[in-house]
Amino acid sequence: MVRQLQQRLREMQLISRMQSLPERFNSTQELAAESLNLVCANFTVQVGMLHHYTADGWQEWACVGKTLPQQQIDGYLAHLKSNHSLWVDNTFCSKGEDGKRATYNAVVSIPIFVDEHLYGALTLCSFNSNRYFDRQAQDTLNLICSQLGSQLQQLQHRENLLKMFQQHLK
Repeated sequence: MVRQLQQRLREMQLISRMQSLPERFNSTQELAAESLNLVCANFTVQVGMLHHYTADGWQEWACVGKTLPQQQIDGYLAHLKSNHSLWVDNTFCSKGEDGKRATYNAVVSIPIFVDEHLYGALTLCSFNSNRYFDRQAQDTLNLICSQLGSQLQQLQHRENLLKMFQQHLK
């Protein structure tokens, strides 16, 4: 129980740290990469990916850890596109070496919405560890994605305005 409380405290600290990120970065790519690094470190996962959804389809914004097979990634993203809902798979593997700690292959993929439109996706994967995505972690990740979507959109608007201003000066 103490471990769970410590994890929730770390998650709240993460949300607080992420609120100040847009002030430090000038591009959506930089913000996406730093946000993903913070989320992956906090949730102790081996793989993390941020994708942006546009009229041309999915584009990778940032990736942490080893690369997953493209077919697997496409499956997660297709679910988000068609269902507009979180997808989680906590697959039990074993009781662990000492018989006390269970191990899981856990994957969560969360849609990022801006103004009720699909804007992106955050996918986290943890393999053969005691990390799984319980309801509390899913709620925290939904909150993070909501915040991140707004921040990325604001930064993208700022980038577009700067481009327009620079073109106007030419």
